[in-house]
Amino acid sequence: MIGIRVEEQWGCLTTTPFFFALSVHLKLHECKGLRGMRRFPSIKDNCEFRQIYESGRTRADRNLVLYLCFRSGGDSRIGVSASKKIGNSVVRHRVTRVLREIFRLHRHAFTSPCDLIFVVRKDGAKQDYRTLEASFLKLCRAQGILEEARC
Repeated sequence: MIGIRVEEQWGCLTTTPFFFALSVHLKLHECKGLRGMRRFPSIKDNCEFRQIYESGRTRADRNLVLYLCFRSGGDSRIGVSASKKIGNSVVRHRVTRVLREIFRLHRHAFTSPCDLIFVVRKDGAKQDYRTLEASFLKLCRAQGILEEARC
């Protein structure tokens, strides 16, 4: 069913058509608190990738290459680059999901906010979670951004 809503927006009265069913559906989701979810801190813009490639520090092992650039404020962010050379889209997305999960679990241990870009090598696409996590942590420790565990 279609209706007309009159509301004040920036000091002006506006009339907008809307669907009653859609309005009720959106109100239900607002009550459940789904609007409070935060976006995953990732690097998506090509210009940001290029800037970090050019000005960032680099470390590598047989599975991953890490490019690192420190930030002045905000949260740490991650970007993953997995080319078609390592496999089809299923393989590329699996590695991306695994790296993002490893980042999510360990980002509280970073000493300062930074942008991380991981380039997946061909051997890295064949590895399991534990091996990728070990590579991730080794590269972050080599860059000095991961605080050591306190025993």
